Amino acid sequence: MEFVQPRFNERLTVGYDSGSVAIEWQSPAQELEQFRLDSNNSLVVDSGFDNLVRQNWQTVVEGGSVNFEFLAPTRGSYYSFVMEPVDDKSGSDRIRADHLIQIRPTSLFLRLIVEPILLGYNQQGALTHYSGLTNIRRNQQENIQADIVYSVMEYPPCPLLAP
Repeated sequence: MEFVQPRFNERLTVGYDSGSVAIEWQSPAQELEQFRLDSNNSLVVDSGFDNLVRQNWQTVVEGGSVNFEFLAPTRGSYYSFVMEPVDDKSGSDRIRADHLIQIRPTSLFLRLIVEPILLGYNQQGALTHYSGLTNIRRNQQENIQADIVYSVMEYPPCPLLAP
């Protein structure tokens, strides 16, 4: 993954190499930082949460939860998160979806400062809505919170759901 924010002179590169994750981050202050972390099968990078949902579709739509590690590349670390269906449907007044899923930190401390990301999926298993924190900077101290609505124009030839 390569992510560039020219407005802030920032560049981030994340790659996989021999069972580890290599991170190179040029911060807005122009400092170059490099990290190498052990990788595991439950590590999610950036928008890889959609693949995680797809791999665990039956578990989540049947009410189960899935624990995983979410990469915080500019911190050179990853944190424990959980993906689970939204029980109280409090986000359903904002998000119109057949299945509403949240991604949230498992740590009590992080839950106080990081709001859950809400994901909406349709009956065919396609992502239709994203609501939450992005990796796009608003300014030097904070990132943009976004509501993104996706339109599915064409489904892949291999359906997520069994007929």
